[in-house]
Amino acid sequence: DLTPEVKLRTSWSTSFGRPDFSSLLPSATINEAQSMVTISNPALGPQYATNGDAAVEYYFRPAGLFSVTYFNKRIEDYILTRDIGTVGVGPDNGFDGSYAGYTRRSQANAGAAKIRGWEFDYRQQLTFLPGPLRGLTASANFTYLTTEGDFGGTTTRTTDEVAGFIPKTANGALTYKFRRFGARLLVSYTGRYLGTDAAVVPRRVFREARTVVNAGVSYE
Repeated sequence: DLTPEVKLRTSWSTSFGRPDFSSLLPSATINEAQSMVTISNPALGPQYATNGDAAVEYYFRPAGLFSVTYFNKRIEDYILTRDIGTVGVGPDNGFDGSYAGYTRRSQANAGAAKIRGWEFDYRQQLTFLPGPLRGLTASANFTYLTTEGDFGGTTTRTTDEVAGFIPKTANGALTYKFRRFGARLLVSYTGRYLGTDAAVVPRRVFREARTVVNAGVSYE
């Protein structure tokens, strides 16, 4: 407690994440349009992480919060989906001679990843407004992160080359409550990111940035 309104929080923890059970069951999925065979990996192990966070929080009276958080995470045995070769030619290629030349893809514990970032969070009940406007509540948050991936080879991958991590996300909400009437407006932004990795750059699949808006009203 720095002051009655200002709090400093720090934390350090370890964690691990198991792969999906569907990734462990022996199976193969054929994508003829992309000439690709995706194979599960029953030997896939969990990935482990060490996490550090530091935050400064400022509390508004009578009800509100603004916080700035810095976070740092390191993941070992990172689970990565990648190309592992091509299907061979001949009746003993594992597919009774079919799919020769198709790209083989699977998951593996393939190195380490580092994530660093900032999060800004704001929430406040606007009770200082006059009359019925006192029922307004505003909130917003923004997260920015950078990533590094060391998956073998001679180069370290950076933010746009590490699958599954979204560099920029933001959310905003405005809610209103007056007697039995309520209303809510939500806006959510997700930045562009790498969704599916591949050794060959043209095979990498990126998710484009998108903004989703939801609005609703209620009466009790």
